[in-house]
Amino acid sequence: MIAWREDMGLGIEGLDEEHKALVNLINDFDRCKSRKSAYHVAQSVLAQTKQYFQREEELQAAFAYTNLPLHHSDHDRIVKEMDILITGAFLDHRLNDHAAILMMSEWMRDLFIGHMLVHDLKLRQAVLAGEANHTPFMPPHIASEASSQLSAAL
Repeated sequence: MIAWREDMGLGIEGLDEEHKALVNLINDFDRCKSRKSAYHVAQSVLAQTKQYFQREEELQAAFAYTNLPLHHSDHDRIVKEMDILITGAFLDHRLNDHAAILMMSEWMRDLFIGHMLVHDLKLRQAVLAGEANHTPFMPPHIASEASSQLSAAL
């Protein structure tokens, strides 16, 4: 189980809420007992991850984040890996239910720790350090969140 801490967030409320929801889904997955329920939760984690990555990349683009190409590439890799693992773990019945769930659970925790706590926190540091430039291309749903929260954080 992953325990959410405030220092895991980006400091932007809307994205942090999505981040927390993703952590909750990963924790829900850890509680699954059957292949069928785990498969459905894994699909939800994949959908939520795609949505989160899209919003995060919108923020990065809006702030001219210098690591956006690398970050986007890592997002693509994660989505592809997860899709392959879901198919392999849950649709290939050579693994028993427990082994399939355990394999996916370990990968999801590694995903969270390896990507979100490393790459996403670099984004937070960049935004708070002022690397990010406010541009007129900032999506409206992010602009109001970011503007007030970044001002308060700085």
